[in-house]
Formats: sequence, structure tokens, C-alpha cells
Amino acid sequence: MESFERIFAGYTPLTSCYCEAFEPTGQPRQHWIKLVNMIDAMGPEKFFKRLGQVERMLVEHGATYNLFDDPQELDRPWELDLIPLIISAREWLFIKAGLEQRARLHCAIYKDLYSNQSLVNEGLIPPELVYANPGFLRVCTGMESSWSGAPIVFSMDLFRTAQGEWRVAGRRAQTPIGPGYALENRVIMSQVLSRIFHQNRIKRLAPFFIKLDESLKEAALFNKDDPSIVTLTPGPSSKTYFEHAYLSRYLGYPMVESGDLTIRDNKVYMKTLGGLEQVDVLFRWTDDRDSDPLALRGDPALGVSGLIHAVRTGALVVVNPIGAGVTESPAFAGYLPGLCRHLLGEDLLLRDASSLWCGDPMSLEQALAAPENYIFAHCFGGSGPSAIDKMDVKKSDWDALVEKIHTSPYQYIAYEKTGVSTAPTLDNGNVAPWRALSRFFVSADRDSIKVMPGGLGRVGSDSLSLLLTGGEDALSKDIWVISDKPVEQVSLLDRMEKTLEIKRGGDLPSRIADNLLWLGRYIERAENQVRLYRSMFKKLSSETPYMEMPEIPVLLKMAADRGFLSADKVLGRENLNLFEMQDEILEAVFDPQRPASLIAALGHVHRTAKSVRDRLSLDSWRVVMRLEHTLKKSDAEQWLQVSETFDLMTELLISLSAFSGLAMESITRGLGWRFMDMGRRIDRADHIIGVIKSALVEPVADQKASLEALLEILDSAMTYRSRYRTSLQVPPALDLLIADEVNPRSLAFQLAALTEHVDSLPRGNERKFSSPEEKAALRSLTAVRLWDLNGLCEPDSSGRRNRLEEVLSSVEAGLNDFAMHVTQHYLSRIPTTQHFTSLYPEGKQ
Repeated sequence: MESFERIFAGYTPLTSCYCEAFEPTGQPRQHWIKLVNMIDAMGPEKFFKRLGQVERMLVEHGATYNLFDDPQELDRPWELDLIPLIISAREWLFIKAGLEQRARLHCAIYKDLYSNQSLVNEGLIPPELVYANPGFLRVCTGMESSWSGAPIVFSMDLFRTAQGEWRVAGRRAQTPIGPGYALENRVIMSQVLSRIFHQNRIKRLAPFFIKLDESLKEAALFNKDDPSIVTLTPGPSSKTYFEHAYLSRYLGYPMVESGDLTIRDNKVYMKTLGGLEQVDVLFRWTDDRDSDPLALRGDPALGVSGLIHAVRTGALVVVNPIGAGVTESPAFAGYLPGLCRHLLGEDLLLRDASSLWCGDPMSLEQALAAPENYIFAHCFGGSGPSAIDKMDVKKSDWDALVEKIHTSPYQYIAYEKTGVSTAPTLDNGNVAPWRALSRFFVSADRDSIKVMPGGLGRVGSDSLSLLLTGGEDALSKDIWVISDKPVEQVSLLDRMEKTLEIKRGGDLPSRIADNLLWLGRYIERAENQVRLYRSMFKKLSSETPYMEMPEIPVLLKMAADRGFLSADKVLGRENLNLFEMQDEILEAVFDPQRPASLIAALGHVHRTAKSVRDRLSLDSWRVVMRLEHTLKKSDAEQWLQVSETFDLMTELLISLSAFSGLAMESITRGLGWRFMDMGRRIDRADHIIGVIKSALVEPVADQKASLEALLEILDSAMTYRSRYRTSLQVPPALDLLIADEVNPRSLAFQLAALTEHVDSLPRGNERKFSSPEEKAALRSLTAVRLWDLNGLCEPDSSGRRNRLEEVLSSVEAGLNDFAMHVTQHYLSRIPTTQHFTSLYPEGKQ
């Protein structure tokens, strides 16, 4: 056991509580032996090398968790421990039975509270737990019939007490945060520890998602053969946005935001480029109160006005049902055993964490008689500290809390202080006992209940934080459930029950098209900057003094005219200091406070790509993440050597070219690709016009230097030399950069591509003639084809090429018209009509 000693030598289980992996004697528990032995055989070097693989894969996948209390609202990287949390086959039978019972119990409570409320009338649930509970949505009363057949997905947080008993720390039914993260953890762990995973016979997670997919499709009231199912996300600002995009792509459902949906005649429709498409099932990731801002006064940017009325009329199924969060309050804990016997005729298998609801006079008296044994908290949320321990606060603060409790006792709960089991966790190269919480997921529909055979483990140093927050700020673990028989390989793609209809793509929500268009523009804009700066740093890193390089003033003018550099600092100065110039260029690259800086441009790329995360391939997303991290790891202070910055620009250019290559070769030529490519063509054409104006309109001392700089930053120098050798002249250069339709870096190529794209966009039946955007693209392309380039190249008596400037400005105006008309025609939001119908069923006003 030599390597075992090396990896776990410093691990000592805590004597005060249960250890998931080791006996009190220090020996591995029976179901952990194989894992421990295989890690032992692997040795520390290989094992910790795999930890680096985990971290790299999480970054490449873009797995993040956005903590709202982060002052900069930054995405925090998801963290996964390399040691899984293992549950034996025997123990899983008990946990599974307890979770299934919990699901049946909560479904029964939901249906009663939103129908005849017999549980309140018979005194089994105190009225305060319902009518003072912000999770109870009165407007949903009478809608229980709309739930029939629709699944409800729960998450249940379980922990093991110091004595080894499983308890429930919390439950969530509004949006069951975590199944997507559990799936991501499993994908990574099964690759990084592939041999260990397979030899331990670990149950697969896919059957849970297969059953969920089947339940969602069966819940549709219309179009049962091919229902339209969408996932509703609050958007990229959501702390779990990664999960929304990840599951949408895994299950194959379009991901939408509230602005993508509208209601017509009590039906919910998705706004697409081809018109409105009815939605049959809405798989929501918005909280209850944000689901319908008209009925619930929630955030209008997150919900769909009139959604509740659409559900009530039977035109739509929403999963989870709006109002499902009513029993999430921990104050229900003391009443669940009695409710289980009353509703199910069974004893409750999984009890909650020991607590006292202060709304019960005897419980209040008991809690205040020995407050040092309890943690006091709001049972319905609320302002102020999430939890208070008398032993940690001043007497005045404690007295103020007691006064508040006596004023509104039903709003408070007292948790009995309890220990939480530990699990071995990697901690700075050592294995340490951290407190463990396990989140499991259950999908319950009318006919069956499916429990995910695994889940999301969370570990931290503090028991209280884990129990009260669900481990939101803790390290995650993959939960492995051992099977007592060989495990069948299952995939979401394995189902072949019916013949599929052949499809060639689909319609695209207008918001997605808008974001893809801007993603293309931002990618191209970043590439243009990188090429320009790379050319500058290449010149500045040479042995020739910059004063003797005529290309430098041309490049500086291009960058200043494009808004990348400050014109006051780099133009019109006879004695430009080298270090001042370098500082200005470095700031233009690295300063995030400058709107036109390169790092700001790459930030736009990342944010826009994130908003269409479910539409990008994993390889494309890896490139986006590589772009962000390449520049983030660099700091202006570290890159004062221009040669190093040149290397950085080269690295960025390779990544940007990789993204463009993946877009050309890996994305089907559907509407999404067309809008992204239109964005690239618009910005490239605009850049071509701008730099040609900067280099060739005004008279310059060295025309050859201007042409060399122009050809280099437009990536056409090699093509020019292959045609014209070393002779540099304006007419052939402009022919290559403006009129040559086989040069992908020419203006004509961009305009031809835009014309072809717009001809392929959906056309309304009422439109028999060319649209404004078609006319704008064709007008600009035709003008370029008819230009007399020799005439445009001739300067006037002052040396200016005024005619060239005029025609380029004309095409520039045409580009702006094209972009405006595309936005107005395809990307503007369809105004939502508010239906001010009755929100309540008859007799419930």
C-alpha cells in the first residue's frame, strides 16, 4: 500500500462525525476499497496530473457559476474535486425510496394547496405556512388540473448526521438547480478517471434525462407526435446560465429568453425569422414570481406577460408548474411526518434537519429557552442576515432579533446545531476531511417517478454554510452510485422507437439571429485590430529606428481613424516619442476601460458568444474561452517588450482564425450561420473601406509604404506579389482590394456574400419584390462592379483622391442602410400584446 500512504498519508477522519469514506479505524469502507486501491496504484504524480486535466476541461467547456454577490458580477469558474462521493448499492435503495416518497408527498401537497386546501382546513398545515408564504401564489389557485401529466423536477439536499443518519437539508421545486452541473461533472470524471469509473460499475445518469425528455413530450396537450418544447432562461445574467445552455443542447430543445416569446389568443409563440411558432411545453428556469410579470409583478425582463392565463386555458404546459415553490420553506419540516401518514399512509423515510418553527408557541418557547443550541433564520427568506447564532452576535443585536421574532414568530425558524459528515477532498495537494452535502434530483409525472442515480456533491469547511445555502459557494463532487450488477451503456441518442421526419435545419428566434450577427461583427472587429497591432509591433520590434520606417505613420493613422488609438497622441506630432507611442498602443490593447480597446472587443466576443452558447459547438466555445484567457493572463505591465506583444497578437490571430475556420467548416449553412457570416462581412467591408481611405485618399510622402501596410493588414500581400511581383502600384492594389470577387479580403467579395445571404433569408408571402436590404446590397455591389478604378486612382491637383473618397463613402452609406434594414426587418422585437383578462378563476376574486 505504498502509494496509498503517499496520497492519503495526511488524511485523518474526524472523530466527532461520520466519515463517508473511512471507518473510525482508518480503513476504507467496503464500497470505497476499490476506488482507494486504484488511486493508490495510480500514484500521486499521475493522479494530480489528472486534476490539471479537470481544471482545463472545465475552462474549455466554459463551466461557470455567477455569484450575484460578486461586486464585479463576474463568472466564477466551476470547481470539481477529483475524488468522487460514493454511495453503495444497498444504501442507494434506501435513499431512492426516500426521494421517491418525498416527490409523491410534495406533489400531493401542491395539488391540495392549489385546489380545495383541505390540509389547511383540517388543521394539518397552519394557515401562516400558506397565506404568509411568498411561495404561495394565490393567482395559481384552481390550476391544479393543468398539472395533470406534467412532470415536476425536484432537487433534494441530503446530508448525513454525525451518527450517520440521512436527513433532508432543503428542497427546491421552482427551478431545480444542479442537474446540468451534475451531468458536466460526470462527463469530465468519466473521461479523466475512465478506468476507475468503469471498473467500479457506476450507474449512468442518461436514463434520468431520457425519462425527463419522454415526460416533457408526453405532457404536451397538442402536437403530441412532434411537440414544440423550449427552455426558458433568465439570460446570461443568471448565475446558472451555463447549466441552462448545457441542458438545452443535451436535450435538444431551443433555449429562449422572455423577449423571444409572445402571446396571441392565449397561446404562447416563439418569435422566429419566419414568423410565430407555437410553443407546446415551456421548460422554465425562472423563479415562480418572475414567470409572469403581469400576474405576479415580477421582473418584466425575465417572464412572459399572460403566461399564467395561457396555462389556465390549457394552451400550454409549464414545467415546473408555476407556484411549485410553496413547500420549499423549511417551516414545513415539522408537519411533513403527519402529512405523509395522512396523504400517503406511510411513515416518512427521510426526515428533515432538526428544527423548530417559531410560529408554533411551544416550539418558540423551547427555542428561546436554550438559544445557544440553535441557529435562527427567516423561514420565508427576507432581508437581513441569513442566519444568526446568539453566540456570535452582540447582546443588542440578539435582543433586536428576539423582538422581531416575538412580533412575527411565523417568519422565523430555529435550526438545531448539528454536525455534518465528511468526505475526503483535495485541499492544496493534501487530502482533508471536508463537510459534505449531496443534492439529488427527482422527476415525477402522473405515472412514474425517476430518481437520478447520482447527483451533485458539495463540500466545504463549514457545516452551517452548507446547510443554509445548499453549498452555493462550495467545491463540487461527482456522486457515484455503485451498481450491484453490470451497467448497461445508455445514451440519449439510443432511442429508436419511431421513424424520424427528415429535417434540414429550422427556424431561428430573432434574438438568436441578432446575437449571432453581432458575434460575427465582434469576431471580425477583434481580428481587424489584432492584424493592425501585429503589424505595428512587428515594425517596432525590428532593429530599424521607427523614425526611418515610413509604414509606422500610415499604420498609426489607420488605427486613429478607426478609433483604436487617440488621434491627439499619435497624429500630427513632429517629435513623437517612441515610449509615449508604445504606451498608447499598449493601452489600446490592454486597457479594459477604453471602449475601443482590444481587450474590450474580446470581452464583447465572449459575452455575445455566451448568449448563444447553446448554438455553438464545443470546439467553437473552446476557442472563445482560449481568446479570453490568452489576453486575461497578460497584463500591460508584463508586455512592455514589443516583441512579446507581437507573439501575443500572433497567438490571438491564430485563435480568431480557428474560430472563423470552424464557422466555415463545422456549422451547417442555415440561418444561424448566415447571420453570423453577414456580421463578419459587414464589419470586414467597413474595415476595408476605412483603411483604404486612411492609406490612399490623403497625399503621402511614401506611396509604396502606404500600399505595403495596406496589403499586409488586409492579408493580401502574398496574393499581390504572386500576381505583380515586387512592383507596387495603386491601380492593381485597389483592383485586388476592392473589385476582385475571388479575393476573400476584397470589398466586392464581402458585398457579393451579403447579396447571396440576404437572397436566402425568409421572405414573407406578401413580399413579391426586392426588399430594402436586398436593394441596398445589390446597389453597392453593382456600383463596385461598375467603378472605373483607373479614374479613382488619379489624384487631383492637391494630391488627394477625392473621387475615391466619394465612392467609398457611398458604399459605406449603403452598408449602413443594409445593416439597418436587416435589423428592422428580421431582428426587431415583435411587440407583445398584453391581454388584460381575468387572472383568477370564477369565484376566486
